[in-house]
Amino acid sequence: YFARQPILDRNQQLFAYELLYRGDRLENSAGEFDGDSATTEVMMSSLVDVGLGEVVGEAPALINVTSAFLSGELALPEEKNRLILEILEDIEPTEEIVAAVRNLAHKGYRLALDDYEHHEKFEPLLHLVELVKLDIRALDAIALTEHVEILRDYDCKLLAEKVETRDEYLLCKQLGFDYFQGYFFCEPQQLTAQRAGVNHASALQLMTRLQDEACGFDEIQDLIATDAALALRLLRFVNSPFCGIGRNVKS
Repeated sequence: YFARQPILDRNQQLFAYELLYRGDRLENSAGEFDGDSATTEVMMSSLVDVGLGEVVGEAPALINVTSAFLSGELALPEEKNRLILEILEDIEPTEEIVAAVRNLAHKGYRLALDDYEHHEKFEPLLHLVELVKLDIRALDAIALTEHVEILRDYDCKLLAEKVETRDEYLLCKQLGFDYFQGYFFCEPQQLTAQRAGVNHASALQLMTRLQDEACGFDEIQDLIATDAALALRLLRFVNSPFCGIGRNVKS
């Protein structure tokens, strides 16, 4: 399971969807989870198992990313135009992280700061992101106004999240927010990704052989071909935005 929640512009027209981790829970909340695993699951479910077009149509998709994705320790999809990577609020903006974010921006990735609360240490990131999200439940009206005034000096759009009442929406609109997200407009919609079950024995055999430098391409091909579900998932993966190869692989 995963979920999507719409993000609207000032005319309450759809701008994007945020994709949210739900794991194996039927409830419309994530519960306890590991950030790296959660982001991986959301990406695999939306980009591979279902397909980004089926999930968000032509709209962009916002996905939370951890420091492991920013640094390159974990792989990011090659799709750049339709994904907006949300830099989580608990990521410390060290020199290494800022350099990694700058590298992603230069490669063409779209970036956002999630749950932003002003601190001078985040200034280098403010020059690199196109979107800054403010949790209006974490800021009172005075602090919210101050944040908006500070952020107007940067070339980024502002998104008010967790908007739950009409008065909150009108206040944020008056302050000049560009985008809005919250229960006042729509609760997250639960989605289901059906994943073909891979035979564990063939998967373990393949993983074992991949560790052997003597294992050749033909042997790998034969191992994958013995499991229809594994072959299907591989084809879905290489044809997904993760790889971005630009043509359809059929066999």
